[in-house]
Amino acid sequence: MFQKEFRLRILTDWDEQNWQELFDSVKIDWCLVLGPPLSGKTNITSILKKTLGTSRITIIDWKEHEAAIKATLGTAEEPFEGKVPLLKIEDSIINLI
Repeated sequence: MFQKEFRLRILTDWDEQNWQELFDSVKIDWCLVLGPPLSGKTNITSILKKTLGTSRITIIDWKEHEAAIKATLGTAEEPFEGKVPLLKIEDSIINLI
C-alpha cells in the first residue's frame, strides 16, 4: 500500500501487530488490489471488507461496471457484442468516486 510518503508497505507474512499498525492507526484513502486471474483478488477484498467493516471500505468491481455499461450500449433486440471502451468504464468508476 502506498502511504502519503509513497512508500510501498508489503505484508510478507501474517502478523497481527503489523496488521493493526497498517489498518487501525492509519487513514487509508485508496487501496488497489491487483493481480492476474485466479490470484485471490476477490478473496483478499472480501477479507478486507469483513475486517475493516463496510463503512471503511468500498469495493469497486471492474467487471460489474463493464457489464452494466455493456447493457446500456445495446438494446433488447440487439445486445451489444463488442468490447466496452475502457474510457467508459473509467468514467463510470470516477463518477462513483
